[in-house]
Amino acid sequence: MAAQNAGFAPECINEIRENSLQRLAAIGGLLDRRRAEGRVRRCHGDLHLRNICLLDGRPTLFDCLEFSDSLASIDVLYDLAFLVMDLEHRGLTDLSNLVLNRYLDLTDEDDGLPAMPLFLSLRAAIRAHVTATAMDRAAHSESRLEMAVEARRYLDLAARLLRPRPRRLVVIGGLSGSGKSTLAAALPPGSAHGFSAAT
Repeated sequence: MAAQNAGFAPECINEIRENSLQRLAAIGGLLDRRRAEGRVRRCHGDLHLRNICLLDGRPTLFDCLEFSDSLASIDVLYDLAFLVMDLEHRGLTDLSNLVLNRYLDLTDEDDGLPAMPLFLSLRAAIRAHVTATAMDRAAHSESRLEMAVEARRYLDLAARLLRPRPRRLVVIGGLSGSGKSTLAAALPPGSAHGFSAAT
């Protein structure tokens, strides 16, 4: 019913389902290895932007998933994927890219990159469903319309995150002091949904 209320296109839902199953089949072994290596653990579980605030100038997480240890026991990259996806959804691709790359700089999680498209897509699909379901409780018709648009944007993102994208390699060369770093800093950052790592 929520899907109908939000105006979800059946073909979009089918695309997400089929591509998710294909991606899961491709990375199943990786997910099993990560679990065996201790990468599945009790995490925040609901790490989107509405559950992060600035407290004394520092980002502070709150309202973690406390009612179920089993639901909150997830791959650490699946936990991070909620924040990365939410930044992407809000058009903050530069920050999305920065968060993910900074996390990878500080951890030994590069092996999990092939799972990120599925993780990101699942998080977007969850937000689409939650937003569509919440429409029933909205008091005003304007709010319901806005929520329907938001839910469809999340669903479109979920589909887009699973679509293959061409890989690009940008190489910058030149003499010392010729402006390589300046040029590299001016290039637009890669998008979080650009992952297509081989499995």
